[in-house]
Amino acid sequence: MNHALDSIKGFIRLSGNASNKSMNNDIYDFSVLIFFFYISVWLGKVLQPFLVVWNFPLADWIKVNMDGADRGSPGLASCAEIFRGSMGEYVRGGGVSSFLGVQSSLVVEFMGSIIALEEAQKSWL
Repeated sequence: MNHALDSIKGFIRLSGNASNKSMNNDIYDFSVLIFFFYISVWLGKVLQPFLVVWNFPLADWIKVNMDGADRGSPGLASCAEIFRGSMGEYVRGGGVSSFLGVQSSLVVEFMGSIIALEEAQKSWL
């Protein structure tokens, strides 16, 4: 499990430092991103929208797409995960959603990742 957590931290660090998107969270979230993941935080405004395209996973792979949302930060929060196969089909019921209570946006994203890992471990390992 430590290897999985180290991998997740590494991917978060890589994606966070490659991004030029802005953030507007509380000081706790800011501290976690900087000190735990070593991510450079951009506080500027995003000026242009960008296209996001979903790609099929490799053959015999399963892809999980996860997102979380909160109403205010902190605020009422939830997250959902969708599992899809290499042909784009929904796998093992398709996905899961969870109500998380009152949370900050950073906690919501982390919990979505943790729930996706737990569901994958339950279903496929």
